[in-house]
Amino acid sequence: MWRIIVVLAIGVVLAAGIPVLGGASDDLPAPTDAAYRVPAEMVEHTVTTQVVAGGHEPLRRTRSELWLAGDRGHEIVTDADTGAVIAETTAAGGEIRVYEPEQDRITVERHAGLPFASAAYEAAAQRDGLKSGRLRKVEERGDDLVLRSREGTVTVVDARTYELLERRTTLPGAVQTETRTTELLPAGSPAVRLAMEHHAKAEVVRTR
Repeated sequence: MWRIIVVLAIGVVLAAGIPVLGGASDDLPAPTDAAYRVPAEMVEHTVTTQVVAGGHEPLRRTRSELWLAGDRGHEIVTDADTGAVIAETTAAGGEIRVYEPEQDRITVERHAGLPFASAAYEAAAQRDGLKSGRLRKVEERGDDLVLRSREGTVTVVDARTYELLERRTTLPGAVQTETRTTELLPAGSPAVRLAMEHHAKAEVVRTR
């Protein structure tokens, strides 16, 4: 879907964001459709922890923190154990900026939309997946539903809202597990961080 993919040298693929779930359908409107935008004067704050185990690489844990408003977004991906920044992405005013610490470089690209999907959009993708048969319900766990895709990805969602809580994906030689929490904050909250951190010495490269 629309999420920017950051490919790390160690061979782990991360979203400067996590891709929209396997239940997504081409029948759904774009993530920027008004029905799925974060409400005005609010910011959606999502924290995703991703663990990749198995394969030839050691256990790797990453943490992705996204602040998403109706017209802009900011995401930071860090090493969950050390706190070191792996990648940072902002989108606003028709422009996407991606900071790569290892190169100390900011790549800037013109882009009309946001490369992030809201929790409402991803929940709609789960509903659509169940309706179309791309996902099936495995079991109910209290207030949660366990779903499985045709490819074998297992997701746990809120039974009422279909908000993503957990996802487990089998990769070649490894298993990737993601857990997620989402909250809605007032735009003026001190916890909101919509601007990129200051990288005074970073090289700025414009791709187009």
